[in-house]
Amino acid sequence: MKRVPSCSVLVLVAAMATMPADFAQQPAREFSADTVTHDSAGKVTRGKLYRGTSMIRMESVDSQAGPDSAAFGIVDLAQQISYTVIPGRKMIMVRHGKAALGNLGIMLPVGDNPCASQGVAPSDVTCKNLGSDPVNGRPTVKWQVTQPMGGQMVTAFLWVDSQLHALIKEVVGPTSVELQNIHEGPQPANLFEIPAAYQRMEAGRR
Repeated sequence: MKRVPSCSVLVLVAAMATMPADFAQQPAREFSADTVTHDSAGKVTRGKLYRGTSMIRMESVDSQAGPDSAAFGIVDLAQQISYTVIPGRKMIMVRHGKAALGNLGIMLPVGDNPCASQGVAPSDVTCKNLGSDPVNGRPTVKWQVTQPMGGQMVTAFLWVDSQLHALIKEVVGPTSVELQNIHEGPQPANLFEIPAAYQRMEAGRR
């Protein structure tokens, strides 16, 4: 799958945030949004995100992939299973557990504290609440997250929308990912359907 890019520092969020404790105890906010990624070379990549109560679908809008390799992703958060669907090949790649969540980054639900969705942050991660900082008209709280990565300290800035339980924006150095044109509301169930007749290939478990 040509995955929707995300800032690499967000592996810490993916590693901890399977489902935030408070997220599981109240109705989820369903929404759709455009994803806009700026990489370190200045390239802009656009995609689409759909989030149901416990399902996520992500698509690349301007992918250069040919018809045989064009793909979209569906993730079952409750079961921690991801499906990479390649219609041109009638094939589905299936991943389980951390392998299913590790590349989601901004797609994952988060708690009010993005570093402690399981109640405690790793000892080598430093998080600082920088206060209210609206993004695209939505009220969010900005966080500064610092962690060692690749032999150096890396600082990321995260904007958390506590109503959606979602990251609205991430910035790490010259790279960024942002959700734009957010529309709240129930998402069509057929967006999250897995084609039954496609060949399935397991890509690793926990």
